[in-house]
Amino acid sequence: MRRYISAISIFVFSFIIPFALYGCGNNKDSINVYSVVSDPTINPSSGTYTTAQSVSLATGTTGADIFYTTDGTDPDQNSTKYIRPITVSTSESIRAKAFMAPKIPSGISSASYIITGTVYTPTFEPGAGTYTTTQEVTISCSMEGITKITYTTNGSEPLNSSTTYTGPLTISSRTTLKARAFRTDWADSAVYSGTYIITFEAP
Repeated sequence: MRRYISAISIFVFSFIIPFALYGCGNNKDSINVYSVVSDPTINPSSGTYTTAQSVSLATGTTGADIFYTTDGTDPDQNSTKYIRPITVSTSESIRAKAFMAPKIPSGISSASYIITGTVYTPTFEPGAGTYTTTQEVTISCSMEGITKITYTTNGSEPLNSSTTYTGPLTISSRTTLKARAFRTDWADSAVYSGTYIITFEAP
């Protein structure tokens, strides 16, 4: 009886060890059906951008196809197939998943984008021109949510660190006024400029 048990043990050992090492189909001449497709990478990553973004998807598994969605649902092989970079011009989220039979599909990768834009250019009231009396000039911006408006009167370009506009400016002599508007996560506005010439009438 012991002789048969020993023979059976040797047979089981010689069968199980190679199977554990190579797995079903996992040898030098076949695909490992138990491996998992690499998760897609998304570039650029999530963030707030002031311009449209060209988003690229990739996976480390050669030959795998990537499918994606932009409506918040989980992608499958019925979703949009990735062929070329995706243009993201409005705020949205991308969810991507890679497939390659008979491998196990990848996990889902996702990235969210907030696309803002450029702050509207401020304006002056009254507008630049020639006047015979001192002028009270108001600077305004029609966009809601602006952080601040800065200005200069020495001909230099206004920066975020320039003088912050807080109320009407009294202009009583020739002055070149420049202003720029700012908003968090938005591109700074263009510079608005105007020259005021004050020519007082003789008494």
